[in-house]
Amino acid sequence: MATAVNVMLMPAQPATTVSAIGPDTVQFIEVKTSVPKTSEEKPRSVEEIVRDKARSSNLNEDKVLFITKCESELDPTKLGDGNLTCPSTGKPMRSRGIWQINQCYHPEVSDKHAFDPEWATDWAIKMFKKGTDSQEWLTCSRKYAKSVLRGERDSQAEQVSKGDAEKGA
Repeated sequence: MATAVNVMLMPAQPATTVSAIGPDTVQFIEVKTSVPKTSEEKPRSVEEIVRDKARSSNLNEDKVLFITKCESELDPTKLGDGNLTCPSTGKPMRSRGIWQINQCYHPEVSDKHAFDPEWATDWAIKMFKKGTDSQEWLTCSRKYAKSVLRGERDSQAEQVSKGDAEKGA
């Protein structure tokens, strides 16, 4: 008389089912199961990365987003300040990524990190937490402060984005 043995299969785990063939013989069969693939997550936009990280750090989302739009139009490949000279090296400056992290003043930040919106935003948040944000992004911090005083808040950053969209059209 054959004896049946039930084995519970765990999703996405290899499992073994056991069935008895005869009174003294047992056969082991390996069964692999898989969970149907869910739809792949859509990559987050640079704006979503900046907003999420600002929010989770209890920073003013509008200000943080305003500065990145002002600095780079949210373009992670943006290079700037090549027309300026680094006083310590005499070489042209390079400001990189959405935060325009300046290689002259922050040589510890590699290109790989400066051009990575996730890493660069984490770095920028540290600057905000240290209170050095207005020194790091002086021009854009001043523009943000003026827009707040005028009651405009994010309107200038929106204008930057609209202007760029029109140029590309």
